[in-house]
Amino acid sequence: MLLRVGIDDVDSPLGGCTTYVAAVLASMLDGYRQIEFVDYPMLVRLNPNVPFKTRGNGAVCLRLNVSPETLPEVKSLVVDTVRRLSALKHGKTDPAVVFAVEPVPELLKQLYFKALSSVVALSYAFRVAKEAGVEVKTFKRGRGLIGALAAVGAVFEDFTYELLAYRRAEYWGRRRLIDSESVIR
Repeated sequence: MLLRVGIDDVDSPLGGCTTYVAAVLASMLDGYRQIEFVDYPMLVRLNPNVPFKTRGNGAVCLRLNVSPETLPEVKSLVVDTVRRLSALKHGKTDPAVVFAVEPVPELLKQLYFKALSSVVALSYAFRVAKEAGVEVKTFKRGRGLIGALAAVGAVFEDFTYELLAYRRAEYWGRRRLIDSESVIR
């Protein structure tokens, strides 16, 4: 079965990153029994003018081919990883995970387009999730549900690639020392 996993709002203004959580999950799931990535993980950019966003307002969607027997194990692994890597103690961090089996419900596609340029109410997101019949896991109030649903509902005809690099944990919170010339090269 084709499964879309949407993740959003694991970070805080002090650090953390939704794409980092997705990269960790991709590494964990790559080669995992009876799981196949359908495509690269999608970084889905949303309305950058949302006043309560943490930083860049991007959510992530992993698209997986999963056997029905492995599905509960995959869901548990995703939820546990999001919980472990989220900055849950920070007041602005409010992660959510969405699991949706393809085909993508039309309601989620509509929510995605709305989230590109509007401020989407959390109550609306919970209603859409219920009507679309997707499984939702929130850890606090659920603000990340909006982005997680939008990521699952994003269907692109065109795309770009974004190369992301992550610092080793021992350097987190320290001043960045970047050689400008190496970036240009």
